Amino acid sequence: MVYDVIVAGFGTAGAVAAISAARHGLKVLVLERGSYGGGTHTGGGVQSLYLEEPSGLLLEFEEKITGEIASGGLFADRPEAGKHIFEREFLAADGSVRYEAPVIGAVMDGKRVTGVRSLNRGRIVEDHAALVIDSTADTVFCRSAGCEFFRGRESDGAFQPFTNTICRFFPDKMRTPAWNFDAGRIDPHNAEAFSKMMLASFLVHLKEDYSEHRDLAMLSDLPGIRESGHAVTETVLSFREILDGSRDVKHPIARVNSNIDTHARDIALESRLLQDYMTGCSLWGIELSIAVPYRVMVPRGIEGLLIAGRHIGVDHDLGHALRMIGLMGALGEAAGVAAYLCVKHGCAPSRIDERELASFLKTGESPAKECAPWPDSPDAILAGLNSGAPGRALWGARNFCSKKILRQWFDAAPDGSLLRCNAAFALALKGDSHGAAELRRMAAERDPYMPSTSRKYNHARGYVSVYFLGRLADAASIPLIGEILADGNIAEHGYEYRTTAFRALLDIGEKHPAHRAEIARRIRTKAEDPDWVLETRLKGTAGTMKRMDPLFRLYAAKVMKRWGFAHKIAGTMKKLPLDPHDAAMAAVRTPSSR
Repeated sequence: MVYDVIVAGFGTAGAVAAISAARHGLKVLVLERGSYGGGTHTGGGVQSLYLEEPSGLLLEFEEKITGEIASGGLFADRPEAGKHIFEREFLAADGSVRYEAPVIGAVMDGKRVTGVRSLNRGRIVEDHAALVIDSTADTVFCRSAGCEFFRGRESDGAFQPFTNTICRFFPDKMRTPAWNFDAGRIDPHNAEAFSKMMLASFLVHLKEDYSEHRDLAMLSDLPGIRESGHAVTETVLSFREILDGSRDVKHPIARVNSNIDTHARDIALESRLLQDYMTGCSLWGIELSIAVPYRVMVPRGIEGLLIAGRHIGVDHDLGHALRMIGLMGALGEAAGVAAYLCVKHGCAPSRIDERELASFLKTGESPAKECAPWPDSPDAILAGLNSGAPGRALWGARNFCSKKILRQWFDAAPDGSLLRCNAAFALALKGDSHGAAELRRMAAERDPYMPSTSRKYNHARGYVSVYFLGRLADAASIPLIGEILADGNIAEHGYEYRTTAFRALLDIGEKHPAHRAEIARRIRTKAEDPDWVLETRLKGTAGTMKRMDPLFRLYAAKVMKRWGFAHKIAGTMKKLPLDPHDAAMAAVRTPSSR
């Protein structure tokens, strides 16, 4: 069959894209591997949206879902009502949908996508279209079309943690609200490890005896996967550009107001920039206003294809914010309108007039919310550094203060004062070791002081100081940081101290080859010991502890190989009780002893 548009995936982005295109008069086919629309929004049991308010078509559908529930009809629950609304609205616009029809590949004419191959009742079907919208979220289709893509964080390629969902039934309210919990990491591109990880994560909350627990309704159809790779697009938007304001987006397809909502509990393995932001400045809860350009949806070097889903062209760090349902709806609407303009003008997606596209989108017209205004005057920065909520001022100092003035403030401040401690942090952010002695003092004392910058997830000064000593590559701190790594009796924030110390030592070694032998000895003492355990609670869990040491061991093995030091980490990994994800990582990412 020949269509104007084929949409691969009927999740939130795909459903809104398909309805948007069909309402503009296009002949649209949806191919969905499941049996309903809405994706994680519905099959994942999502009951509400986080921070990002719906707009445009998604707002219309959210209001219809609310109305459906209020009507007292068949659907008393948002996920089930959502499945109904997405399908009803698409069919009302004369769209065609095939369920249980997984996409298996692209039909290509050189570098141009001309159609989609899918499975339908056990046979391969080939459909053709002027344009394909990849809303598979896992880069499934765009990879088959030859698009470049990148995965995960730089240190080890790991994706963001995923959430699994158990739906609980409350008969008095006739609702099945979702109970979300983080369940570790998962890789959708490794089918065997993915399946095992899903089963393992369900077992965490299943009980042996349900005589006293009668509220379990079902396990969710779809996990909350936050990341599974990003396409290389004509514009790849980065976290650094957002923080520095260096990307001027004249005609955005959406504006996102969100914090950088990382669920990572091993921040020490994230990028330097994300560690500065999260650990150094405790800025997790600070909302940013992010203008999203159209060209994050246009794959580089491939025509006839648009991307609408969490796999758009953004880097790993920024992907912690640009992945939620509100944005997925906006991306879908923009993709549907762009498809209409491509057919109308007979042009490729790369040739779309962005001004014309933005004129169709209410999402692109929404005003920027005043988010995260970094102080930029010396007086405002000084006041912030002299307060109990210094995070914004620290970032303002990073961007707008000279080292000279920060040194003056540091020297004039009383020992141990808020200003002196925070000025030491600000100097370290700028790579200046003038306050290193103060950092060593706070680390040695395990300073418990906690700022109040963020609504959650602030960080204690003691291990923040360890982080900054590593960032400064302060060789004089090696004995102190080594002692912290070896200290198994840190009562408060012990996990944070040890993981931060682990990475800090390796960072110092990267800059000081003469100290690598000593650092390698300290690191190997832990990484080669099968009894060494790093564990912490994942977000959304109360009593379940997750071992984190396997990924730290893998990172150490990678560094040891680069430095040329023999090690026994690979052998140690074989002795550990690894979860399916970490076992798969170890199988392909544990460097040999040389």
